Amino acid sequence: MRDSGNVRADIDPGFTAMAIITAIQGGVAILMSTGSARYLESALDLCLDHLRPAGAAS
Repeated sequence: MRDSGNVRADIDPGFTAMAIITAIQGGVAILMSTGSARYLESALDLCLDHLRPAGAAS
């Protein structure tokens, strides 16, 4: 994905995978206690924004 320009060239795959899994786990834990997916959605949106190359459409 980096070679094709779909994600930023400076992304560390291991660190990014760890952050995405953590966002999912934390978001699901909050979802289960509050019944709201808002926190999960917000965390994943931020993770995806981090992956996008500069100037890419959201």
